[in-house]
Amino acid sequence: MNEPERREWRAFWNISFDVFNGTPRTILEITLWDVDNVQRLGRRTVPLAHVVEGTVSFTGDVAEFDDGCLLYDLDLNQEVEALLSAAGLPPILELELKGTSISIQGRNVSIEADIALDANAVAAGVQRFPIFHYPQPGSNGVRLFENSSNMPKRSIDWRLSGGQANSATDFELESDDAYHRIQVAQDLTGGTAVFEYTVDGIPVGLVTTAANHDFDGALQTFFIGGVPDPANPGNNLRFHGTIGHLEFDPNNSCKNCPTAGGEPQGEMAQDDVE
Repeated sequence: MNEPERREWRAFWNISFDVFNGTPRTILEITLWDVDNVQRLGRRTVPLAHVVEGTVSFTGDVAEFDDGCLLYDLDLNQEVEALLSAAGLPPILELELKGTSISIQGRNVSIEADIALDANAVAAGVQRFPIFHYPQPGSNGVRLFENSSNMPKRSIDWRLSGGQANSATDFELESDDAYHRIQVAQDLTGGTAVFEYTVDGIPVGLVTTAANHDFDGALQTFFIGGVPDPANPGNNLRFHGTIGHLEFDPNNSCKNCPTAGGEPQGEMAQDDVE
């Protein structure tokens, strides 16, 4: 009997947040690809429900955080299983998703957020504004802050899997509560994997990183506008200000979605769940 053709199937996922006409929208998108043949096998979008901690209001196209944050539960493995099933592919079963976000032509993890700090909070001495947190077992996972300890200068604080790296260059805006876009994106510079920091498209730093990063697909509670307070276990640091848009994109992979034999069965379904 001939061995079945072996194909590499991989899932790519991202989380996006925005507000439309006063209604918040947080969407998980997963796409499933036959990497060898550059063929998409399916797509799944899942609206994610949040729990408000503290005070958060939604007006027009922004969320206003007054010492508040949004919390979400996400079981990434479960959502990938649903997409595999819709595409007629074997379930993961014992095949543990490895959690690796693998660099493709140097590009990998990225995050961007449109934000404004609350001027009263800055004046009151708040120095760290948590924007996003996606936890991981045994480490801090992903954390994005904006630091205001040296106002009018400020900086981006980006942490991934326990590491810490602030932006190499502080930046200054026209006012404490100016609306702006911050971004951290992984790329290659001179053959070295780096995180590039930008504000409104202006480069503010490069920090060396590993090419690949681990993400665990088990159930996690992630935050927009918050992060656990290391000094007070059980409590959270919460955001003061405005968030209009956020996108977190590990670029590759939920994990090494299984390399397995045989052709997909049934329809190469798109499993949109809007």
